[in-house]
Amino acid sequence: MVAYIGLGSNLGHRLQNLEWAAKQVIQMGFPILKVSPIYETPALLPPKALEGWNRPFLNAVLKIQCHQQTPEQLLFLLKKIENQMRREDSTKWAPRVIDLDILLFNKEIVYSSELRIPHPELIHRNFVLTPLKELEPSLIIPPIGYYKEKSIKKSYTALEYFRLLKSKLPTWMHILNVTPDSFSDGGELHLSKFVSILRKISDNYIHIIDLGAESTRPGAIPISSEEEWQRLRPYVELFFRFYKDKIFRPKLSVDTRYIKTARKALDKGVDIINDVSGLSNGMIDLLKSTEAEYILMHSITVPADRTKTLPMNKDPVNEIKKWLKEKVSILKKENILLDRVIFDPGIGFGKTADQSLEILKRIHEFYCFPLRVAVGHSRKSFMKLFSSDKPKERDPESAGISVSLVEKGVDILRVHETDFHARVMKGFLS
Repeated sequence: MVAYIGLGSNLGHRLQNLEWAAKQVIQMGFPILKVSPIYETPALLPPKALEGWNRPFLNAVLKIQCHQQTPEQLLFLLKKIENQMRREDSTKWAPRVIDLDILLFNKEIVYSSELRIPHPELIHRNFVLTPLKELEPSLIIPPIGYYKEKSIKKSYTALEYFRLLKSKLPTWMHILNVTPDSFSDGGELHLSKFVSILRKISDNYIHIIDLGAESTRPGAIPISSEEEWQRLRPYVELFFRFYKDKIFRPKLSVDTRYIKTARKALDKGVDIINDVSGLSNGMIDLLKSTEAEYILMHSITVPADRTKTLPMNKDPVNEIKKWLKEKVSILKKENILLDRVIFDPGIGFGKTADQSLEILKRIHEFYCFPLRVAVGHSRKSFMKLFSSDKPKERDPESAGISVSLVEKGVDILRVHETDFHARVMKGFLS
């Protein structure tokens, strides 16, 4: 049996509160199977809230293993953890050191004076649905209206419910290039700076770090898998030393098209393989031997070649949808769970500036596939259509596009200055 637990804190040292509560869950006999990223969100407030209540929350979701415990027994133990952490004010909406909620318990439906499962507000709260769908996108949420109206309604997945939210939260992927020749930040990242960067990323609650060691810009010179891993390895190892013994940390992604590099990265504990080749390098065999997540990116050539693009006389979105349909068919045939797969339309890779802009405007048309969607638009050359700035100076334009993509429901935004983008987004979420 499994249960999904929502955690929240907006009082004291919020991250330490989440860590301590999660470790208490383990000590009480519930192994943690999966951990979501942490999301910072404004507090829900009633009209005329008391002064001091407007404190932002940190939120996350745990998937835990239950044995013979009933939902009521699990609730009792979670309340015990809350009491141990001296959660004093139980008033609804009041700030709290910790908040622990049972969101789901297997496929059970519970309706009592003390407990309701599924959690009745689960499908309406972005700070619950966002970490839940990042944890398990295809998780079926039982019909929440069933126990009230005694009539079975259609079940939706966590990802489908996320798409229905009016206000969505982005998952931020921070680009870190360990390359001397990337188009906007080549040669800037050094191992001596990496710890300070990780601290900054942790302080801003960034969800994914994407390490790349081979430039894929137009005209870039390809490197071997051996050279790529030689560049990547020190950063991967330092990342896991930095987060040693931590339950909550960003996911680590490695941007590579080489199977050898991907395999070495996964052996070190990397969470995501970001494959710019889109399965063209035989990566499917590696996926069958791991449970890691995988970013499936559309591209025409790697490195990008401005002379080779999608046909000018055809609809770029429809062309990519045809490609994606073929790739999804391959993944299903090989029994690869689509929960693990994230689709990236590959802005700038085999697309003209106009085609890239058209894809961004119509990104929602890819939601017919049961996949999370990631977009890497940051500082890209298509912005020359409306900006004369150099790549490194395009963060304001990039952030504006990020806001639009979040409103359209894009799951993951791959950007260079995540703290800048997150600050811009806070103004829209407050």
